[in-house]
Amino acid sequence: MELIRTKFARPMQADGPQVILLSHDTLLEKLFNRNNGQGWRHQRLEGTARTAVLPQSDAVNRVRDATLRFLNAGQIDDAAPRLRQYLEHRLLEVIQKVRIPVPIDFALDDNNKQVGNACAAIEASVKLHKAAGILVLDAAQEAGLQTHLASITGNFVAHFATGSTSAFSSASLLGVMRAIDDYAECFMCEDPPGSGRKRYYRSLGRR
Repeated sequence: MELIRTKFARPMQADGPQVILLSHDTLLEKLFNRNNGQGWRHQRLEGTARTAVLPQSDAVNRVRDATLRFLNAGQIDDAAPRLRQYLEHRLLEVIQKVRIPVPIDFALDDNNKQVGNACAAIEASVKLHKAAGILVLDAAQEAGLQTHLASITGNFVAHFATGSTSAFSSASLLGVMRAIDDYAECFMCEDPPGSGRKRYYRSLGRR
């Protein structure tokens, strides 16, 4: 960004081109704010695109309901992208709720997609807490993480990147939906015990 601003673009270079940058990156937003009026003119755009889902009220449940509706009707082409969106949301929800640290380039890494980055961050944090002897997950939950993630990746993620929905069936994707929910529940406990009501652990080391 600094190279573009100082060596390439107007107004820092009188004969340079005008450059317009559109970004969702909040780190760049801070950079733009800091240089606003010094080569950058920063304008923040706000709003929700028609296709956006997560900012809407109760959106994740609507995505889940729509995915199940399409799967039950055998409409795989409509269900698959919504299932991917639901998976991303649940993984990010786990990261937020149990306070799992993520690397600085979590949302910017071009070598991995968000699902891969999220799974890697969760796995690394679980291993760290286990090695420290403070992992709050019980043995069944810990074992369930591997089982459910294998079902999600083997039956969905590995094939989704190919862009082909022919590898999917309604039954297999319904199984993936259950695995996503079961994976998230591995980070939950009953509160109060015996009530049937579940909530996320406060962290991987604290109930």
